[in-house]
Amino acid sequence: MDSPWATVQHAVDTLMANYDFQCRWKVTIQLAVGSSSQPDIYDGFQVSGRLVGQCGSVAPLIVGRGYPPFQMGKYLPFTVRGDPANPLGAFFNPTLKQCVSMSDGAGLKIEGFTCDTYAAKVDGIDVFNGSLLDISTIWFGNSGQGPEGTPGFLHMGVAWNSTVIFSGQIWVAGSAQSFMQIAHSIVQENSDNGAPLIPITFMGGNFPSGVFIVDDSILYIYAFQFSGTVSGPKAVVMRNGVLFSNTGDGTAKSCFTRNPNFMPGSWNADTQILDNSVCQ
Repeated sequence: MDSPWATVQHAVDTLMANYDFQCRWKVTIQLAVGSSSQPDIYDGFQVSGRLVGQCGSVAPLIVGRGYPPFQMGKYLPFTVRGDPANPLGAFFNPTLKQCVSMSDGAGLKIEGFTCDTYAAKVDGIDVFNGSLLDISTIWFGNSGQGPEGTPGFLHMGVAWNSTVIFSGQIWVAGSAQSFMQIAHSIVQENSDNGAPLIPITFMGGNFPSGVFIVDDSILYIYAFQFSGTVSGPKAVVMRNGVLFSNTGDGTAKSCFTRNPNFMPGSWNADTQILDNSVCQ
């Protein structure tokens, strides 16, 4: 492109205000990508609501085993993309906002970039109020810092009837209060039958509130493939939350006790299953 837009936010705002995609066209904001040692640096961006005429955000489910397969929904996503082969080459390092903030039913796919909000003192990615995020090949640095440089914020916050679907590799290189806190929402992997496991690689990091906080939500992790180690408890599951790994026997804490190495983090007093919640 001879005259690229200077910011992702300007691109989002222009698409929102001036186009009707009529459920006929895909939309992609392509980021310029540098090298891992000299990346292109980006400020964060916000998406509130859907693009006019946006149809679908994640690949629809394939129903049944016949031929041709029956596909539910139409897939014409709104994507912000760096380079899936080099996610460190497009680096979101905002000073005042999240890398990605979604609300009011927004639908977005993100892939191929890095998110670090250490300087901004906020979450890395927030998905709120009925929004839907498809996330793939994202590298997380540090989340926003708390008092005296301690991990104070989240890599990802998901809340109020929102959905996150992991469809590709995730790397977690930095610390956060928690990798993900889910409240009144659903998080899962790409759940088509036969889909490959989704690798989530932790390269150290400290998560004092637990790698996951599941609050009145459902977290499906049975098709995640965790590797690496972290400091901090595995999870806190509360207020009728469900953490489903398919490694337990149906009792409340069995996914931790029967397969303690399935998730990263330590099994200690801070790993808690509370208030009629289960980890199965």
